[in-house]
Formats: sequence, structure tokens, C-alpha cells
Amino acid sequence: MIGDIPREPECVSDFLLEQFKQARENPNNEEPFCEDDVPFVLTDLFMAGQETTTTTLGWALLNMLHSPDVQERVYDELRREFPERDQIIHLNAITSLCNYTMATIHEVQRFTPVTITAIDHTANVDVPDFHGYYIPEGTRMMVQLALMNKDPEFWKYPDTFNPHNFLDSEGNFVKSQYLMPFAVGLRSCPGENIAKMELYLVFANIMRRFKICPPGEGKKIPGLTPLIGLVAAAPYFEVRLEKRDS
Repeated sequence: MIGDIPREPECVSDFLLEQFKQARENPNNEEPFCEDDVPFVLTDLFMAGQETTTTTLGWALLNMLHSPDVQERVYDELRREFPERDQIIHLNAITSLCNYTMATIHEVQRFTPVTITAIDHTANVDVPDFHGYYIPEGTRMMVQLALMNKDPEFWKYPDTFNPHNFLDSEGNFVKSQYLMPFAVGLRSCPGENIAKMELYLVFANIMRRFKICPPGEGKKIPGLTPLIGLVAAAPYFEVRLEKRDS
């Protein structure tokens, strides 16, 4: 706490410690927070990260089927940086060495987003003029992430799958402020860091070891129209993983 202004929790540990503190200071609270609640909080975090990560990985594989040239460039970069096929690729190495791989993962999130809109927010005050609109206090607002992901004002190649949306002229990965797969603000996804780690590690290690191939003759690769439910999932598809020789 800074003066009389309470400090916002910076992580889950901060939140849990604050809940325990309030429980001690208010023993007569009818709904006290206790240690039995901790597993449920942590389970929510892992489940939220698992669902979005699994769905994003599905989209990544389907995009690789549709863009074999991108797949080969990802493999070439991973093979160059990690010559031993079966070595475990660690997170720090991916984020620091693999510009094209990082750009490809972010392009998957942009081109085939898992969430169409962000969690709604509420205006705390009247906003007299926001791009010509008056927003009264109490108005609920939702960011249309899918529309922002295809806005030509923000992207060099808005309507095609192209990792160069996240590369500069020298081929370095550049993170874009306009890509918000985990939403933004204090109510952004609490499982973001877990989801990112899983996504980077699984995608890079699969792509280094295997070629993503169509399942066989007579089986059509589905399009990229999402199945809308709790998340925007890829349509059902099958792939064949062909082990790389080197």
C-alpha cells in the first residue's frame, strides 16, 4: 500500500497474499478466503492457458499445411540455430535467436485468432469525444480484436498469412502493439505468461523435428473458417508428422 492508495496485485502470489491478509484482519467475514481455495485459483489459471494454447497450436498446424513455404523457412531457421535434431529447444533460445519462428507464431495469432472480442470493460467516467462518439459513464465496451487484426492501417499484409507482418527490413522480429491475443489492461488474461511459454516451446520443438504433411490422398485440407464457441477453434483436420532426417 502506498499511503492510503491500495496497490494493485502484480501477480497471482500478490493476490493470494492479500486475500490471506484480509481473512486474518476480518475473522468474522462470512466468506473468508482460505488455503482450500488456492488449488481452485491455480486450476483456473492452468485451464485458461491450456484451452487457448491448444486451440492456437491447432491453428498453427493448419496454417503450416496451407503455407508450406512458411513451414520450410521456420524449419530452416530452427535447423540453423539448433543443429542437433533431438536437442530440447529452450524458451530463451527461441525468443532471442529465432526471429522468423517468433514472427510466424504471432502471425498465427493475428490471422487466425482464438478470441474474436476482448472481455468487456466499463467506462468509469463520461468520455465527451472518442473519435466523434460520446461515451457516457457506465457504458460497457468490447474491443473487436478480429477486426483490428485485419485492419490495413496496422498491417503490411492484412488479408494474407505472412510472418513479415512482424519482421523489420533486416528480418528482426518486431512485436506489434496492435496484436492483443490476451486482451489488454488490468483484466487481460491472467494465464498469458503460461500460455506463451507453452506455445513457443511446443511449436518450436515440433517444427524442428517434424514436417507437417497432409494426412494422405483423398483427404482434403479444410479451410480457415473458425468454429465459433467459447473460443474460435480450427475446423477438424488430420495431419501426418513426417520425421525430419536432420
